[in-house]
Amino acid sequence: MPKKKEVPIKVTNSKKFELFPWAMFLWRLDNLTEKRVCWFECYEHAEKYIRRYNCKYKLQHYTGVKHRTDSTK
Repeated sequence: MPKKKEVPIKVTNSKKFELFPWAMFLWRLDNLTEKRVCWFECYEHAEKYIRRYNCKYKLQHYTGVKHRTDSTK
C-alpha cells in the first residue's frame, strides 16, 4: 500500500512584536480547530505538532527586530 504524500506546511512571516511575547519562541501557531495558541522554538517542533494533531492552523514566523534581552533599557 503506497504511503500518502505529506502536505507541505504553510508559513507566513510576521513583524508584529506583540504576537511574540517570548524572545526564544519565534514560531507562533494558531490552532484554529481548538482555538488555541502555541509558541515553538523551531520549525520542526511546530511541524511535529501539526502532523500529530492534524489540525487547521495558521503558522507564523517572527522576522522583525530581535527581542531585547535586557528589559531595563
